[in-house]
Amino acid sequence: MRRVLPVLTVCSLAAGVLAVGLASAGSADPPATRTVAITGTGITGTWPAYDDATDRYAIDTSGDSTGTVTVTATSGDPAAVVVVDGVPAPGGVLEVTDLTVGDEVNVQITDAGGTTSQSWIYLPADFPEMHVVADDPGQQPGYTFLTLASFAFTSTFETVVDGHGVPVMVDELNGSDLKVSDADPSQYTVARSSADGYHIVTLDEQWRPVASRRLDEPDGQNSTDFHDSTMLPDGRAVLVGYDSTAHPGQTDAVIQIVDAAGHATFTWNSGDHVAVSDAYLSPNGDYAHINSVQVLANGDILASFRNLSEVMRIATSVHDDYAVGEVEWRLGGKDSDFTFVDDPDGGNCAQHMARIMPNGHLMIFDNGSKLDPSGLIGPQTANMCPDPTDEDSPGTPGIARPQTRVTEYVLDEDAHTATLVWSHAVPGRYAAFAGSQQRLANDNTLVGWSFNTESDGNQGPIVTETTPADDEIWGLRAVGWFSYRATKHDAPDRIAPEISLAGPADGATYDEGDALPPVTFSCTDRGGSNLDECSGTVPQGGAAPSEPGDHTVTVTATDAAGNDTTRTLSYSVAATPPPPVPTVWQPDLRIRLVGGPWKGADRIGSAASQSVTARLTSARTGRTQTFDVWIRNLGTSADRLVFDGGTTNRRFEVRYRAAGRDLTRAIERGAFTTPRLAPRESYKVKVVVTRTDRAKRGDERRIGFVARSDDHRTRIDRVSALVRAVR
Repeated sequence: MRRVLPVLTVCSLAAGVLAVGLASAGSADPPATRTVAITGTGITGTWPAYDDATDRYAIDTSGDSTGTVTVTATSGDPAAVVVVDGVPAPGGVLEVTDLTVGDEVNVQITDAGGTTSQSWIYLPADFPEMHVVADDPGQQPGYTFLTLASFAFTSTFETVVDGHGVPVMVDELNGSDLKVSDADPSQYTVARSSADGYHIVTLDEQWRPVASRRLDEPDGQNSTDFHDSTMLPDGRAVLVGYDSTAHPGQTDAVIQIVDAAGHATFTWNSGDHVAVSDAYLSPNGDYAHINSVQVLANGDILASFRNLSEVMRIATSVHDDYAVGEVEWRLGGKDSDFTFVDDPDGGNCAQHMARIMPNGHLMIFDNGSKLDPSGLIGPQTANMCPDPTDEDSPGTPGIARPQTRVTEYVLDEDAHTATLVWSHAVPGRYAAFAGSQQRLANDNTLVGWSFNTESDGNQGPIVTETTPADDEIWGLRAVGWFSYRATKHDAPDRIAPEISLAGPADGATYDEGDALPPVTFSCTDRGGSNLDECSGTVPQGGAAPSEPGDHTVTVTATDAAGNDTTRTLSYSVAATPPPPVPTVWQPDLRIRLVGGPWKGADRIGSAASQSVTARLTSARTGRTQTFDVWIRNLGTSADRLVFDGGTTNRRFEVRYRAAGRDLTRAIERGAFTTPRLAPRESYKVKVVVTRTDRAKRGDERRIGFVARSDDHRTRIDRVSALVRAVR
């Protein structure tokens, strides 16, 4: 997992700091000057030169690179905020670790001039620095697909680059012919070398392999080649390769159409249709050298053969008196069916790509050639150009023409004429091998120049874009490197950002009062559109919610293409239980004359302070008084309460009733116990006191009542009633 770490020591900017002045929006203040430096072990530089209109840069690395860089960013605005991969950079300095090839380091600076979002792409060691050789208006939008190789380095790369040559995708792989799939524009194809030969690999929109195709190879007689392939919408594929067994002593070019299951439904072998003597190359091992195929509207195949300097149209079905596999016509070489009109060079020579365009014109990447045994590809070069002044002797050896060009012909297949109507040739520019051309939607032409030399002996660009007026308005040079082909396509970013999130452990339960880890996160992105947003429901470095309950922390990352990712972690905080309540056993008595006020409620103590008085007369209506006594459990646990009261004497009779029962005898014996009462629950007893005939005026008696806990007999409460005889 890539980590972004604040560097606590503020570093000074190294040499080569990138700087740009940005005008403050809607303000007359001077622009804020920004600087960004990317440094670290094995970091050899960045490119292109910094500019406020450029949002992507490359980080050059060497074999000493450890995958760690330090970002140092400043602004002339003292209130500026610097964020790297979604992490605030204290002092504008942050360290990013665990970088791998193709990772992007996003730097956002917010100051008085606004906010910039720029990314630096971590390149593999030896990846060449790209130099823009032209950058004029009128270019076709899109990205350039390259497969980079070098005679000086063993490294090879598959890459897609923007107009500055900065990759939006890069892999350290030995691929060739990287392009958008003919069958599905959301996919890509590339020829990749492996231990058992080449495979034509289909990549999904996130550049991941999803399928692999190769020639149907009975008895191992065919070997798949990397030069070209075409995927068809119905699942079939047109592949090329070689067969060294069908015709002993020679290596034949093979074209196959294979179905979705990999079985050949059409196979064409050059040995059945070409005389080896038609080849210009000597020795004649790979006498044909197939290097491009195109499926035409009626199913015919247009094929290019470099070592024959010949383009063929081949029937794949019976039509117009042509048999399956029959060559309908040959253009160029020693056995051409066409006469070239208005072409001073007399036709194609050692070409590497031929395409019939939608307007019916034939476009060719015409390499030219010369015998050069000391050249980079040694014996694979020869004088392979037909002599335009010797049209009556088509079988003669070729001549040298070390000039590469792109040509466009109008074909008259009835009259067998090829009229040159457009060409692009930079005088002295010569690409001895490989190369491509692509007519773009705006009528410009993208040209892949492979490895070429200019008239001054220096290496020319590997790719250019040329207008119909023959002006090269854009190009890239990578000194010492070449690309087998170059094509321009859309390469939409379909790679969602990634989020690193730390904080409380996902799924964990914490106790209230625990110290929770702070929430930290970072966001990283690939794919070329740059990280746009990295935000969380808890601020970066903020405290995780710690109140009791369930919690979720969410972080969202979005790139400029609209791809988004959400990551969450969930945890719970358990409330601290209240301290245990000590168990208390406590009865509580209260007493009143019926209809009078209560005495003794919620009061524990002697009966003297919890007493009521009743006056009894000698008249029959006043001889009796009734008291209510409530026995309540004031403890914290359920309890049975023992109730004891005064007894009858000669002057005053005392009787007890509760719940419709006469409890006098039980209470007089001290044997009455209430049902088990919950805390705060009460039990009511009625006490009836009657004055007897023996009571005289002035006689009185205090009747005491006691309640005890049945479990803890020492816990008691008392109340009393004073009765007095009057009159």
